[in-house]
Amino acid sequence: GKIQMKSLSLKSTSALALALITGGVVVTATPVAAAVQSSPSSTTGKVEFTAGDLTLNQVPNFDFGTQNILSTDQTYTATADGETKITDLRGDGNGWELTVKATELTAGGKTLKNAQMSLENGTTANTNSETVTATDAVLVPNTAAKVFSAVANNGNGESTLTWDKANAKLFVPGASTKSAAEYTATLTWTLADAPTAP
Repeated sequence: GKIQMKSLSLKSTSALALALITGGVVVTATPVAAAVQSSPSSTTGKVEFTAGDLTLNQVPNFDFGTQNILSTDQTYTATADGETKITDLRGDGNGWELTVKATELTAGGKTLKNAQMSLENGTTANTNSETVTATDAVLVPNTAAKVFSAVANNGNGESTLTWDKANAKLFVPGASTKSAAEYTATLTWTLADAPTAP
């Protein structure tokens, strides 16, 4: 009888050990399944820009060459193309306007009366493919004239306006007294940080 009891006791212990091992496998499988089913995490990528400047980078000089004194009205064209360049890095979308004001043409204190420059048919470009507008202008002495502009939310990046030399003109009346001298005028270019009404 004693031998049988001992034998039963051993079997009982083996069955218990097997149950623990089986239980262990089940327990360790649970966290693996939970890791696979977890939801993804989200993160953020960001960049912040600080405002740059609105700058007038380039403006042209105009030379109308050496001409004969004549008693008839004459229109002279420039000897080279003229280009103006504006950079808008403000990032506020305000737009801008460029005006130019010319003094009278003078030589040694003498004025070339009623002479006027005109700028026509300018071609424009913008690095951001935004709209910028050239405006034909007759430069009445000492009066600002708009030549280049961008309305709100346009004109960002670099904008250029180019006048072909044939489209930059100087009209000189035949009736104006002319000295055998070089006449010069000063062109003042002003870039405003917001456009006026179109």
